[in-house]
Amino acid sequence: MSEFRIDQIKNQNATGGPNVAGITTFTGTSGIVMPSGVTSARFAKDFITDGLVLYVDISETYDSAVGNSIFDPVSGIRDEVLAGSPTFSAADSTGPDRLVFNGVDDGILFDRCDPILGFGPGDPLTISVWVKVDKDEEGVATIFSIQRCNDPGFQIWIEPGAGSHNNAFNEGRIAFRMSNHFIVDTRTGEEQVLNGQMASGHGAPYVDGRGYWVNIVATYVGKSAKLYINGKLSGFHKTVTYTWTAPTNPTSGSAIGIMRRYPCGNSGYTKGEFNHCAMYRKELSSQEVLHNYNVLKGRFGL
Repeated sequence: MSEFRIDQIKNQNATGGPNVAGITTFTGTSGIVMPSGVTSARFAKDFITDGLVLYVDISETYDSAVGNSIFDPVSGIRDEVLAGSPTFSAADSTGPDRLVFNGVDDGILFDRCDPILGFGPGDPLTISVWVKVDKDEEGVATIFSIQRCNDPGFQIWIEPGAGSHNNAFNEGRIAFRMSNHFIVDTRTGEEQVLNGQMASGHGAPYVDGRGYWVNIVATYVGKSAKLYINGKLSGFHKTVTYTWTAPTNPTSGSAIGIMRRYPCGNSGYTKGEFNHCAMYRKELSSQEVLHNYNVLKGRFGL
């Protein structure tokens, strides 16, 4: 992708999707061709594209013949440091086309990707991922992250049951983290406060997020953050006092990690399977979250 086309994406406002030259309408069953002439790279039919800035779909945009790289056809960025050797597994009775990660050194990393991020403090953000974390995963299992080492960032991960804000009871629980302002998966739809505690003062119901396909959606805007599981609100935090800083230096910019975090000590690799990820520079509404879930759930037998 040319620098001009990257700038086109960078200059979009928070409510509009990238207007990339070469994207054309496609009349087949898979939606839109991205970019023109690359028929293997399409949006899933009826998937919301307004505000979309990153799109990775193993069913529609992944070329299994090129096993050492992941390409995002919306932004044009490419993961040139696909760690380890995740295995491509074709659709079968257990799931759609997917990449299988070993939890040791497999991961996807879009490094120094600030030209497509362009976020400022409080700017809206939506992250959606479809994963199946292995039922035996016990570590700090990062499903999605935007960060640079320990600089401010966002993470969706599986709780390890250890550390200052965890305990063994939380092992395997999905969480959306913004520093220590985070939301844990309770599937109650209730408000949470600092460190994922329930605003009601009641204990947070335990839900294990491992061993099955799940759609995790995290949204953030201003001081409000929400976590959705399979199209439904799991919990929300409405007083996030958090500053998101997006570095612009191309040698130290933020990185997007999928099934891993940024390589600070090579930690956070996740054992499991991955099919789909989308990131928006806007907050999706609850209706839009549910819509996208319904668009893709058939892939997973849901």
